[in-house]
Amino acid sequence: MTRKREGRGEPAQEPAQALPPDLILLLEEIEKEPVPQKLLALAVQLQEALAEKRRRDAAAKAARARAPARERVRQPQ
Repeated sequence: MTRKREGRGEPAQEPAQALPPDLILLLEEIEKEPVPQKLLALAVQLQEALAEKRRRDAAAKAARARAPARERVRQPQ
């Protein structure tokens, strides 16, 4: 079975020894099956939503790192 590595566009190969021949055959048959257009569209939407969430999470984390922590900011007495 081959999968694309995220962001690299190159397939990730499973070692042939890792899977029994009957599983390899099943995976090959599954890969030959046509995928409904609606499922492909939903998969693309899911990928876009997950990418947007990662961007928001990274931006929030960066903002927290730049902002001074409340316990570190002390008012003069």
